[in-house]
Amino acid sequence: TLSRALLRHFDRRPELLVHLPLPADWLEQAFTHRIESRLLAHLGQCQREAQHPWTIAAREAAHLLPLWRRVFDALKCEPRFVLCLRDPRAAFVEMQITEDLSAPAAELAWIGHHLDAVLRTGGRLHVFRWESWHRDRRSYLARLESLLGADDEVQVVEQPPAPGLDEHEH
Repeated sequence: TLSRALLRHFDRRPELLVHLPLPADWLEQAFTHRIESRLLAHLGQCQREAQHPWTIAAREAAHLLPLWRRVFDALKCEPRFVLCLRDPRAAFVEMQITEDLSAPAAELAWIGHHLDAVLRTGGRLHVFRWESWHRDRRSYLARLESLLGADDEVQVVEQPPAPGLDEHEH
């Protein structure tokens, strides 16, 4: 993804941004401007073609919200932020395995991702339980429809992963 390309350019791993943040001037660097242009072109096309709300889902998105805010402003989008909160114990174990992190590093990364999401959205986010999708899909979709102000039923384009699997494995 473009977000991952940006992080690779600055030699950052998403799970370690809490330990090693992006450079202070990352938003003003030429590479970031090229990524921003590509995002604007791609999302502008999505916006023109979309008949329904669209989403951006990535673990690193919260850390890149200053860039996303510029993109949303340029597209005249009013974003709604949803934090899909997973049981921390399951997230810690998964991060230890998939990201090769120690238990304390996994816990700190999880806390950092969520703290960044809260701080960078000014607390204007809606929290959903990750496990809720699998327990009560109808109620979950109804909450999303209400949040999005959808006139029609929310259409699920891609199924979320099954419990125990990371979303990046699909």
